[in-house]
Amino acid sequence: MKIMSPHIKRKLNKLYHILFKDFPYLRHGNQDPHFNYDNYWDRRTEGKSAISYKFKQIAKIIEPQSSVLDIGCGTGTLLQHLSKFQMVEGEGIEISQEAISVARTGGVKVHCQDITQPNFEIKRAYDYIVMTDVLEHIPNPEDVLIKIKDNFNKCLIVSVPNTGFILDRLRLLFGRFPKQWLVHPGEHLRFWTFKDFISMCEQLGFCLKEYYGVEIESYEIKPKLWKWKPKLFSKDILYVIERSKGE
Repeated sequence: MKIMSPHIKRKLNKLYHILFKDFPYLRHGNQDPHFNYDNYWDRRTEGKSAISYKFKQIAKIIEPQSSVLDIGCGTGTLLQHLSKFQMVEGEGIEISQEAISVARTGGVKVHCQDITQPNFEIKRAYDYIVMTDVLEHIPNPEDVLIKIKDNFNKCLIVSVPNTGFILDRLRLLFGRFPKQWLVHPGEHLRFWTFKDFISMCEQLGFCLKEYYGVEIESYEIKPKLWKWKPKLFSKDILYVIERSKGE
């Protein structure tokens, strides 16, 4: 009888936990049940994070020496990457003072703004506006998208979690809601599948130019189905959006 390898056992155990188990609501010694963005970024900045596949893909989309606004720029990692490899003129918007402090230390120009407030506005146009992992965190993403509609000359680049991801579908099938947060369940307020997100954009006067799957190493889906069939096999999707013709 062939004995199952430790590697296969680890993968099956991980899959079992993803599909059937609860996720801890209070992690990393955080006993505060309330979600706080300063605490969130304090946790996320522990250790040195590598440049992600998502950032590399964005760098391929953005032309050299473009002007870029990164909304929800966090600690400025993406803008640093774009500045180094594409020589962009970059600025960021962020709400967390913890993240802003780290970004400014790294030489990133950041404005402290709350994009959910009625008085939020952008006073100039950029070649590209980027929002990675932002829209799912706010209650009024439609309002924000409408407000920035005239502030990019080329493209709006957005990434959001894909609730149509195959493991999220299976988790729902087994009676559990998908887990899309990192530190606290209050992180995400809105959820989309690929079709849901595109439908929202079209109703707001945007059209899809391109979309990409995003590699997430922790899920180890091989071969690269996330790249070939992102609507089903990518946990996040990166969208490149334009204004609809006539807008």
